[in-house]
Amino acid sequence: MELYDLESAVLPVFTEHSTVTDQQQGTTTERGMRELAARIVSIRKDQGITQIELAKTLGVTQSMVSRIERGELRLNGEVIIKLAKLFKVSTDELLGVKQITNDQPEISRRWLRRLKRINQLPKRDQDGLIQTVDRYLKAAEK
Repeated sequence: MELYDLESAVLPVFTEHSTVTDQQQGTTTERGMRELAARIVSIRKDQGITQIELAKTLGVTQSMVSRIERGELRLNGEVIIKLAKLFKVSTDELLGVKQITNDQPEISRRWLRRLKRINQLPKRDQDGLIQTVDRYLKAAEK
């Protein structure tokens, strides 16, 4: 999805002709938008993804990601699906309909960022680093 496409796929939560009331259902309420935004922030941070990295993946600016995470933009289904796929969660989990299931062990954001950088190294450097880590872990077990 190009930058233009994504920008047209999100709508400002408040426009001069619309009001958001608690009588509305789902993420169209102000509270619903804040909750969705909070889940997006939480998932993004848990996965060690920065706003800049998310923006690059979505093809938007970091400021647009910030607006999404503040609940200022109403996301359409296409964007929600794209985020769910990116975060490897279901749309129900992203929208808060279902509890997010996390079958993987918790890895700190600090380690995730380093692992991503290591993954970008040439294979030979990755192999050398893995050997070094394996030797260290073996020595630490003694």
